[in-house]
Amino acid sequence: VQANICTITLGTSAINFGTINAGSNMATSNAITDTNTGNAKAYMFVYGGNWIGPGSVQFGVSNTTWSAAANTPYSSATRLSTLAANTTIFVPAGGSNTIYFGLAVPGGAPSGAYTQNIIIENSC
Repeated sequence: VQANICTITLGTSAINFGTINAGSNMATSNAITDTNTGNAKAYMFVYGGNWIGPGSVQFGVSNTTWSAAANTPYSSATRLSTLAANTTIFVPAGGSNTIYFGLAVPGGAPSGAYTQNIIIENSC
């Protein structure tokens, strides 16, 4: 008897959205590839935290969007949440799939470097 196991190996551990002006947004153009070396199929789950920037300035987790397709317009992509969401992105056993992220920076956000934790999990 062999246990059903799904694994996760991400193609990168960081996304750099580059320079985005306050009040602007970008489509889902930042890709993360999820490889499952296990023997069971998996579905990708995703969630995250708020953005933190200069002087502890914050803006919401939902300013980040995700999609199973590259270049999904910001207004059409799914908003990231603090609660784990099943993306329904299928990651086959011994295979991989990709999730794409976009972002909107609120108007009035001060210039500077911002960080956010995004968690990607496989569930089999």
